[in-house]
Amino acid sequence: MYIRYDGSFYVTPRNKVTVKMMSLIRDFQYLHDTVLKFKALELPYKHHGFKMTILLPDDKNGLKNLENNFSKFKIHEISEKMTQNYVKVKLPRFKIEQSLELDKTLSNLGCSTMFTPGAANFSNIVENDELYVTKILHKAYIDVDEDGTEAAAVTSLIFKKGSND
Repeated sequence: MYIRYDGSFYVTPRNKVTVKMMSLIRDFQYLHDTVLKFKALELPYKHHGFKMTILLPDDKNGLKNLENNFSKFKIHEISEKMTQNYVKVKLPRFKIEQSLELDKTLSNLGCSTMFTPGAANFSNIVENDELYVTKILHKAYIDVDEDGTEAAAVTSLIFKKGSND
């Protein structure tokens, strides 16, 4: 069971804010990498089969160093090295939401045909009509609290019928 309290969270090495925190002591998948100087912890999602991996630099000033070393490891390798440990976890409760328009990004990555009237081919969706995509919207969220970790995402495609005229 989590213990709830107001605690300090460092947003930069020198600046801290008071936030709603939670603390729990139990078995978790855990790794302490003494070479790259970080700790890793896996938090299972409410619906089993998925997990969130949290990385924490050993030093309060070590976030930039950890970011610079991302190319030296792969997340699946971290997960493979983890072992079950009895760990005291102190985390802020948090919720992250992100909404993105992906049409320009996908078009820039070479997926432009679906956005082109007359060139897009959605014949498996509809017969005798020309459809093309005008917009792709994506929204995702992650919510971490005392009840566990929950995440969801949705992507919407907006189609237009006919030519661009």
